[in-house]
Amino acid sequence: MVYKSEFPPVPVSNESLPVKLLKAIWHHGTVHPTRHALVTAGDPNKYVTFHELHKQAHSVRAFLLNRGFQQGEVACLVLSNCVEWAVFSLGTMAAGGAVSGASALFTDYELERQFTDVHCTVVLTDEEHLGKVQKAIKNCTGINAMICIRHSSNAHPLPPEILEWTDVVSCKPDYDIPNVDPETACVLPYSSETTGSPKGVMLSHRNVGTMIDTFIDHFNREVYDVIGPKNRCNWYTESFVVNLPFYHMIGFSILHINLFSGAKTVVMDKFDPHMYLSAIAQYRPRILIAVPPIVLFLAKHPMVKQFDCSSIELVMVGAAPTGKDLCAEFLSQHKNVKYLCQGYGMTELTLASNLPVLNVKDPHLGVGKTIVEVSTGRELGIGEAGEIWVKSPTAMKGYLNRPEETAETIDNESWLHTGDIGYMDAEGSLHIVDRLKELIKVKGLQVAPAELEDLLLSHPLIQDAAVIGVPDKRMGELVRAYLVTANESLNEKDVIDFVAQKMSKHKQLTGGVKFVNEIPK
Repeated sequence: MVYKSEFPPVPVSNESLPVKLLKAIWHHGTVHPTRHALVTAGDPNKYVTFHELHKQAHSVRAFLLNRGFQQGEVACLVLSNCVEWAVFSLGTMAAGGAVSGASALFTDYELERQFTDVHCTVVLTDEEHLGKVQKAIKNCTGINAMICIRHSSNAHPLPPEILEWTDVVSCKPDYDIPNVDPETACVLPYSSETTGSPKGVMLSHRNVGTMIDTFIDHFNREVYDVIGPKNRCNWYTESFVVNLPFYHMIGFSILHINLFSGAKTVVMDKFDPHMYLSAIAQYRPRILIAVPPIVLFLAKHPMVKQFDCSSIELVMVGAAPTGKDLCAEFLSQHKNVKYLCQGYGMTELTLASNLPVLNVKDPHLGVGKTIVEVSTGRELGIGEAGEIWVKSPTAMKGYLNRPEETAETIDNESWLHTGDIGYMDAEGSLHIVDRLKELIKVKGLQVAPAELEDLLLSHPLIQDAAVIGVPDKRMGELVRAYLVTANESLNEKDVIDFVAQKMSKHKQLTGGVKFVNEIPK
């Protein structure tokens, strides 16, 4: 069954992304010359205004062009979240290039693989990560510029082949930006969301620009009217605390939505519980964009009660399903939060195909209303689960240099096969059951890890949980849980009995329970 968006259409963006963003940034800087576009959590002296950002991005453009940077070339960023990330990203796109962010936690081996796969010609990093970047590029051809951000004035001199960030942003700006073909790729994040190992996802100027317009239109019309009908949204008064990495499409999208709308981005270079809560108390965001581990932290960690989180009215969760019990516990701990709801999307969809609608009975149960066309393949009725297919102007161009994987994901009718299992309820909200490739099969019967993890997290002594399948010759797979507990009195039998009371036989923890200090995220 095909489900089409109920909302008024949003025009497809036909501008190049840097032209679109820099026009908006110029406007914000003119209206509010001293307003911060980005500010660093924990260090208010590290910031950039919209006015400064506009100039510095054009300086990056000029610097790259002066070094022979050509349209279509790629620059990689090996950085934790920082103000400079936004400046360089905008400047690279303004020079006609594409950006590809890499995790600052990557090893030199992982970096070399991404540099080689994306064929980057420029790399931006900082002193903290310079050593492994230098190792990574030894076996890479085509990289002709490596730029380093130095956070300390007392640092040792850089090797002569390394360029100084200060020289980049002090270059005379070049404001003559052409409006390139909107189908050109402008960002190349890496993803393994649909199948297999990480692949470069080609997202165009049109993809990202349309995503920004759709998100802002939806929030103006469907979100702010509900959480504050007497106080229509003024994006200039909004702040978003962003700890999700900019190399990931959630972090990248929030950053660029804020730059376009005029909202302030409070930048966190990593998730630090004390700094995160301090930033919420200081900048008083009305909306949090989070992932399930953050919801779990805010629901269960005793530190949270020491900070003022009363400004938060809405929490929107993405990246993975958040169970009903965890949602209920969160809302019981944060009475000021009017809504906790879920969106649905993936890197290949430039963020989202479904965004929250708050005027439904239980907005936290589903993942919002369809904003693009969604199909579950063959005809399935209400409540029947199947693979989710999506058709949208925000769907990727394809995987970089991987035509076979692209053809496996996007069919000849332009449906993107997500690899996610879901169903529609009677109100038209999409519910995610699990991912195809993560399903555990016990004697041919499917077990969804997310379902069991949600149940386990409802136990008062369990702080975190992960469920996997363990190979077994007789059963196919056994179900095993890894748990972080709040009390050493909880034992394996207690947990097995707890699940046995709630779940069918094939969903029992036949693979046992392992207690660990931390679940890797």
